[in-house]
Order: sequence, then C-alpha cells, then structure tokens
Amino acid sequence: YGTAEFVGCLSECEYGNLHEDFECGHIEIIPTDDSYTKKMIQTGWGNPAMPFIRYNIGDTVKPKDGKCPCGRESKIFEDLSGREEDYIITPNKGKLMGLSQVFNKAKNVIQMQAEQKTINSVNLKIVPSKNFEKSDLDILLKEFSRRSGNTLKINILILDKIELPKGSKYKPVINKIKNK
Repeated sequence: YGTAEFVGCLSECEYGNLHEDFECGHIEIIPTDDSYTKKMIQTGWGNPAMPFIRYNIGDTVKPKDGKCPCGRESKIFEDLSGREEDYIITPNKGKLMGLSQVFNKAKNVIQMQAEQKTINSVNLKIVPSKNFEKSDLDILLKEFSRRSGNTLKINILILDKIELPKGSKYKPVINKIKNK
C-alpha cells in the first residue's frame, strides 16, 4: 500500500501481515466509531519542501496486536480499507481502481477523466496540452488496456475542458452504471 502523496507505505510480509514502512513516514492510529477499525493519520517524510503533517487521507486499518513471526519490529495491520472512489467495471466484473497511475503516464495532458456508461466501454476524456502527441495517447491506451485485460472498448474524447456538474469537484473516474 502506498499513496500518491507519498505520506505512508505498508508492505506485506511472508506471513500476510501489513507492516508500516516507517522510512516513508509515520502512521498515527485514531479510534473510529467501530472499535476494531482505526483511522490512519499520516505524516510523510517524502517531500521536504512541503511535507504532509497529520494528513487524514481517508484510509482505515485494522491493527493487529502482538509481534509478527517475520521478526520485523514495525506496527502491523491485518486489513486496510481505502478511500471511497468510483471505479471502472470490466465485462468480467473486475474493478479498475487507482487510475491516477494510468493518467500520470501521459505527461502532456492537462486533465483527464474516465467515464463509464456501459459495461463494455469507457469514455476517456482528455484535455491535451500544446505538446500533446500521438505517443501520449499510445501510452494511455496501452496502460489502460493492460489494466483492463483488453476487455473494454476505449472511446477517446479530446476536449478543450472537462465540464463539472454544478457545485461538484473534479473526479478522475465517473461510473454511471446503475447497481454497480
């Protein structure tokens, strides 16, 4: 587990436990209404110019008591729940999440959004920069296809800007399929 903001990292050991990688930052555990699940508040060491201090990223964990048989001395967790976000559904009912990693591959894009209205296809909306080239599009299609297992038809829409619903914030993924 890692964050795009580089504030925290967890690694799974050979015993299936998630260990805090304290070289990346510090994870503070805060109680929630659920006595078992805890909120992660993270402080990252990754950006000295603008560090994230006590950043509530919205992820939760289930801490595990005791020591791990692997011998690592860091905090251990048995489960992690990520932020609520929309995802793309593939025809075989798989879920594509974390698409910001795909979007970050294209350097000459101002803004991008994946919108799904049917189970078999996705609209990839792109606002290109003046340096946008076919190679940027090829990279996006390759990464998106690789993650979807080539199961989705990808419709490319080149736009001047991505319109947001009134009073809404930008969302990189919008899934309009009913009863996901």
